[in-house]
Amino acid sequence: MARLTQLGLVWMYRLGGGNPDLTEAEVVSVVNDQRHWIFDQGVSHAVALYLTGLGERIYYLPMHHDPPALVAIDHDDYMAEHVGHLPDGRQFFLTTPFVSGDDGAEFVALYVFDRVGTLTDAMIDAFGPRASMDRAARTERYEGRLRELGPVTFDRIEVKPFAVERFGVTFGLICRPPEGDGGSWWVEVQPGNYMAFTEPWDSGEYDT
Repeated sequence: MARLTQLGLVWMYRLGGGNPDLTEAEVVSVVNDQRHWIFDQGVSHAVALYLTGLGERIYYLPMHHDPPALVAIDHDDYMAEHVGHLPDGRQFFLTTPFVSGDDGAEFVALYVFDRVGTLTDAMIDAFGPRASMDRAARTERYEGRLRELGPVTFDRIEVKPFAVERFGVTFGLICRPPEGDGGSWWVEVQPGNYMAFTEPWDSGEYDT
């Protein structure tokens, strides 16, 4: 494709002011990293390829080699049901981490962040193994934590990865570095790894 670009059959340009062309080295880099080609203009991207003969555009999202500064979490009706903002602009995430197994435990965790996404408070309660825990007590504490927040708006939050220790367990939005060449960073809700985020970090979406 680099040769096609040289012949004018493919045009690569940056998505930015003036849409400047890429250098030859950048063209080669994009061509060799086809895993990050994206066919949807609705997501974040850095470079566009215009296939002049077909009238088709491909968008390219390069892998970043540093962990994210912020991770977006969009409100939904599933794992992100209780994320949003307090009236003063602080952000919150109410969730239920867990450690699986016979010796595991179920938790209720309320994380509160400032306006720029820095964790300011982590209120975590333990309820023992799933098989023997008092489910009514866990539900009561979960609903109580939500009430303690007062009036809230359920919406998208953007927060920084973090880790805190409670009950001998690491909780938080934990960064996991790439595994091997070409791997991607992940940010996982731990313990339990029941929500996992990767690039683009502003998508607000997660895997389960």
